[in-house]
Amino acid sequence: MQNQVLRLFHSGVSCWSSSLNKSLLSKLRKKTGFTFANCRKALEVNDNNIEKAEKWLQEQAQALGWSKLSKLEGRVTAQGMVGIAIDGRNAAMIEVNCETDFVARNKNFKEMIDLVSSSCLHHAKINKKNTEPICKEFLDTERMKSLLAPDGKQLADHVALLVSAVGENVSLRRAVCIAVSDNLCLAGYAHPGSSEENSVMSGKYGALLMYSALKSNVTTQHTSRQLCQHVVGMNPKTIEKDETHANRNVEAVAAKATEKNVENQHNPETEQEAEFTNDNDIENNEETAMLSQDFLLDATVTVKQVVSEGGITIHDFIRFETGEKLQEEVKDPEPRAQQMRVHPLLGAARVELEVVRQLFCSVRRCFCCGCCAGSKITRKATTMGMRDLKRAVSREMNDSINNVDPAFKLVPRNSTAFLIWRVENLTIVPVPKDQYGTFFEGDSYIIYAASAPGQFVGPGLKNQDVRGPLETHIHFWLGEETSQDESAVAAYKTVELDDYLSGSPVQHREVQGSESPRFKSYFRNGMRLLKGGVSSGLHHVMDTFEPRLFRVKGRRTPLVRQMPAIAWQHFNRGDVFIIDTNDVIFVWIGSGANSMEKLLATRVAIQLRDEHNAVSIVFVDDGKEMELPESERLLLGVYLDLSPTARQAVKRNAGDDQQVERFERSTLKLYQCSDEDGTYKVVEVKSGPLFQSDLNSNDSFIIDNGALGIWVWVGKKASPKERVEAMRNAYGFVKKKQYPNHTPVSRVVEHGEPVEFKALFLNWTDKDITAAKPQFNRTNSVNNNKTKPVATKLDAASLHATPSLAAETQLVDDGSGETVIWRVHQSQLIQVPNSLHGVFYGGDCYLIHYKYSAIGRESHVLYYWLGLQSSVTEHTAVAFHTVAEDEKLDGIATQVRIVQGKEPPHFLAIFKGRMITLLGDHNESFPSKYLLQVQGNRMHNARAAQVPFRMSSLNSNDVFVMVNGSSCYIWCGKGSTGDEREMAKSIALKISGPEFVVVYEGQEKEDFWSTIGNKEPYANDKRLAEPSNPVPARLFHCSNASGSFKVEEVLNFHQIDLVPEDVMLLDAWTSIFIWVGYKSNKEERTGAIQLAFDYLRTDPNGRDEKTPIIQLKQGHEPPNFTGFFGSWDIHLWESDKSFEEVRHELEGQKPVLQVELKLTNGVHDFDECKKYPIQDLLPKDPEKLPESVDPLHKELHLSHPDFITAFGMKYEDFAQLPKWRQENLKKAAGLF
Repeated sequence: MQNQVLRLFHSGVSCWSSSLNKSLLSKLRKKTGFTFANCRKALEVNDNNIEKAEKWLQEQAQALGWSKLSKLEGRVTAQGMVGIAIDGRNAAMIEVNCETDFVARNKNFKEMIDLVSSSCLHHAKINKKNTEPICKEFLDTERMKSLLAPDGKQLADHVALLVSAVGENVSLRRAVCIAVSDNLCLAGYAHPGSSEENSVMSGKYGALLMYSALKSNVTTQHTSRQLCQHVVGMNPKTIEKDETHANRNVEAVAAKATEKNVENQHNPETEQEAEFTNDNDIENNEETAMLSQDFLLDATVTVKQVVSEGGITIHDFIRFETGEKLQEEVKDPEPRAQQMRVHPLLGAARVELEVVRQLFCSVRRCFCCGCCAGSKITRKATTMGMRDLKRAVSREMNDSINNVDPAFKLVPRNSTAFLIWRVENLTIVPVPKDQYGTFFEGDSYIIYAASAPGQFVGPGLKNQDVRGPLETHIHFWLGEETSQDESAVAAYKTVELDDYLSGSPVQHREVQGSESPRFKSYFRNGMRLLKGGVSSGLHHVMDTFEPRLFRVKGRRTPLVRQMPAIAWQHFNRGDVFIIDTNDVIFVWIGSGANSMEKLLATRVAIQLRDEHNAVSIVFVDDGKEMELPESERLLLGVYLDLSPTARQAVKRNAGDDQQVERFERSTLKLYQCSDEDGTYKVVEVKSGPLFQSDLNSNDSFIIDNGALGIWVWVGKKASPKERVEAMRNAYGFVKKKQYPNHTPVSRVVEHGEPVEFKALFLNWTDKDITAAKPQFNRTNSVNNNKTKPVATKLDAASLHATPSLAAETQLVDDGSGETVIWRVHQSQLIQVPNSLHGVFYGGDCYLIHYKYSAIGRESHVLYYWLGLQSSVTEHTAVAFHTVAEDEKLDGIATQVRIVQGKEPPHFLAIFKGRMITLLGDHNESFPSKYLLQVQGNRMHNARAAQVPFRMSSLNSNDVFVMVNGSSCYIWCGKGSTGDEREMAKSIALKISGPEFVVVYEGQEKEDFWSTIGNKEPYANDKRLAEPSNPVPARLFHCSNASGSFKVEEVLNFHQIDLVPEDVMLLDAWTSIFIWVGYKSNKEERTGAIQLAFDYLRTDPNGRDEKTPIIQLKQGHEPPNFTGFFGSWDIHLWESDKSFEEVRHELEGQKPVLQVELKLTNGVHDFDECKKYPIQDLLPKDPEKLPESVDPLHKELHLSHPDFITAFGMKYEDFAQLPKWRQENLKKAAGLF
């Protein structure tokens, strides 16, 4: 049977071969592009006549296309492209629509864009009216169909052919044909993507500009193109504010005809607005007037300034956006549901996301999230369309994916990731992972970081699926030499990536030299900034090595910046520099460099040595270059002139170190942004402190933290315009406030706020948190939060074994250690007897020494307590005695500063919840009558404070102990709890023994009222909960060495971030920890407490300056501090080496260098390089050099005679010169 089948098949082929010519079939198929079967049939019908066969195919396709077009005519075409064609003084801009973005990117569709654009451009030329300076003609769909293509067919016929090929509805939507007089010029821009001049540009957006210029040159043309970019991005409505635009009446009339045609084609039941704006619709204000707008590519200037500087006058502009007015949201969902029942989702070409969302919520759970509340979509309708719904959702997602840049499609949706892209030739290109952390100053980059909330993310992070929400950040980084076009692309693509990720990431704008702490935290091994960029040709690792000079700065993560050249004028005595010669790494140490920079520079040198297997690392001390061994001195002299005269060019300090910005942290300000009336407005709401309730989901807000940063918060119900334009408006805000251009700007969306943003508010509660951890350390002040009992044992051993619990409760043990208390009297210490432990007077200061044992060692805490009525002299005295007592303990004690009423939990636990604070100065006995207000429900949060002895002092939320001679009452307010009443009984027992009477509010007897005095009103409203801020602890490096207080946050901190050379500050909200490294300088150690004061004073959210301050020393950290750092290694610093120790170790390993006197250039052999005339080698722009020329070694491409003419010597003599001499000669010859 198998043989028979084969014979039949073979016989069929033979029979077919005898009747058709194979070469003709192949030729016809190549020429027409139709299928094999169709071409075979065409030749059979026309007896192998290829001309007739081709005509027959076209007729058949035409008929099939018209037939298919009539069937698809009712389907919505909201995708497509805008095309622009310009030829001299004539131009045309067109829009062709299709159903899906997939087809819009099809080759056949793009050819259609070219064809329609060219046809409309030809129409503009032949219909030009010379009497008018600007002749504009708007074409509707029917008029466009009737235009003739270059092949003589109407465009309608070509549309039918395209429909036949792609299987989707395609429509010619609109066009504008323009001809201008000789004194005017035309410019165009399509985004994304553009082509060369005089060819068709195409993209989703398009703009045409009609302008005149004083001079017509390359610069003017470039500026006009940028103005078109501005029109695309900013969508201005008029040229000038209060402009009448009488000439646009013509547009309005033509547009109405166009729109009427669009209505009939796309939605016969819904009236659409005019496509081109009428005079009455134009918003004459600064936001929509082009000349008044901030320039898209540089928010520091307006468009008016740009055109003025360029000598340009704008006469008119037109902007097209693909699909505009075709996807406007319909407010009532019922017509949509009805429309879907008439046209099922399966047959629809495009489904609006809102309808899909409503259906999806209804199917999963009736009105599950409230987003479809009030919808009239029935369960029957949703069940009927479930299959179609799934397809629609899938299609919507595919459309979203198709619309995004291909480079972003690798971004995982539900897992951690760290990715970097660079802008190259106005496109996004992934950066190789081995180059993460290296940036070129002439480029712009986009960085994407996604992690579980609060977790580290950076290079080397492995992608891992995350259950629950991701914390995502998008940064676009701008090098100081990047072009405006590149920075604009980076900003635009950041928005595109944000939109692809549903608008949830936090956006950050990063400027070289002013990177945010979060950005720097990604690169634990430091950042390396190299000269050059894509536009300069210096954007990748060269085939040959070029010696480089780096400056190293930073305290934790090194910032390694390449200097322009290896020359003394780029050195300064305040920093450390590295000369990388490939074989030897020189580390030059400025006389004023700090120890941290020396150590970091050494680590960078080791990294460079390992990267290219350098022979040795050589340390060079400032001013001791001539003391190096002869071989090292000889090699260094190749790159630097070591003469004393040349070294005079070294600066004393770095310029950026001297130009320290001196500003005080200004008060936070909140601004509301809204466009309800069509005009974007920014209105100041209030000054700090700020609360989460100040924000409204319906709007967006700007939080102004001065030059320290601008935050834009976008509510989940804010308009799409507010969401998209948030960052741009923030730039304009920075400009109007005259903040530095590098001011950090970030955008956050509701429910996606990072910790840096939450910390600006006095209270913050995350959505959907049902069970927060007990905030034991939040009950220091009066509040109505009832802390739940803690079942876990809180002794020293348990807390040291579980530091996270100690950090959460702010306890180091259960308070059962040894306690000694002194009171300050006339600047001296007087010991307080044990019987009065726990009794304090508001007019005095006290020193408490607490000693406890844990994990086999003895620990000490020195509390110094400041009464609210105590004097400054007493404050000074108790601080002095605290330091003296610490010195007796060899400096190992933890010092805690406490202000009355702000006692931390462990301090209260020492007195078992029976701490009493009385008014006035110390007295040997208690007053005869007094009233105590008792707050707290556990031993580590309860305290009693004396209040005036009168009825108005009572409060229904608390418990009071009233003593009058031998009588003792416990008055229990209606809002008090049983635990609070038990703590009050414990205090009453301490005062009067078991003889006390419990009185409940509302059940008082006459003897109680006669004791307290006349009846008068007292507080009996339910107390609001004290604002709490469960923001995670934050670590800072603080310094005031420059004369102004500066803080630098360390994000995602670990124990290793506590550098022995530093003084660090940990903000745990209810307490401030000051950690003192054992190698920190004396000034910072003695001023540590003042740093904490400055931090609280300058905190923008109005922190209480009475917050407890805890000072501790490296190696003696209590568990309530170490618990904030995750894992803690008590042996971490035992192997820590100083710079001197590391240097000594490296110098012991250094081999003896053997340097030959004959030095080679190490680049290319001179005679092997292709030669060019010197005129061809003079351009500075690498792109203008011949293709084979190395821009760093242009001298190698000179002939021998030209070389002697240019340098006055032979190349062999030139090659023997030191590097610095060679560069000076190249500069003089114009070849550097």
